[in-house]
Amino acid sequence: MPRRINYMAKDEIFRNRLFFWFLSKLQAFPVSRQRVGPSTIKKTLQLMKKGKALLLFPEGTRGDGRELQKARPGIGNIAEKSKAPVIPVYIQGAGRVLPRGSFLIRLHQVTVCFGPPLISSLSSPQTVEANATGSGNFSEQVMAGIRNLRKNLEADREIPC
Repeated sequence: MPRRINYMAKDEIFRNRLFFWFLSKLQAFPVSRQRVGPSTIKKTLQLMKKGKALLLFPEGTRGDGRELQKARPGIGNIAEKSKAPVIPVYIQGAGRVLPRGSFLIRLHQVTVCFGPPLISSLSSPQTVEANATGSGNFSEQVMAGIRNLRKNLEADREIPC
């Protein structure tokens, strides 16, 4: 990436001094997965206001590599407050490099695909109405973009990755 990216990471892994050092070098900051408080949102918005890039995992945790999970609302909340574009990203093969529950890293090919930017807009009447019914959840729009990238990659279509 041409610019440094900031990451959210679960606060438990910051308790290990080695991980704390490593994650700090990667521009990561701790977040409680049980309760994302206002201070987390504030820190995130401050970083973005300074022009920093932020990587969020919409599912909130690593999956099993087979099924995409439901998006948590955080990415939609941050996108709506910041008005920043969200780029859906699909990562294929990461679950084989570091399987869930494992501490042993394995060699395996990883493919990263980037989709077109999405912008959360509550200003259009259609979006406001959709949000009121729950069907316009921006977090789910992001997951739909990720599912589309996955579908295209698995269908072996020529897509920009």
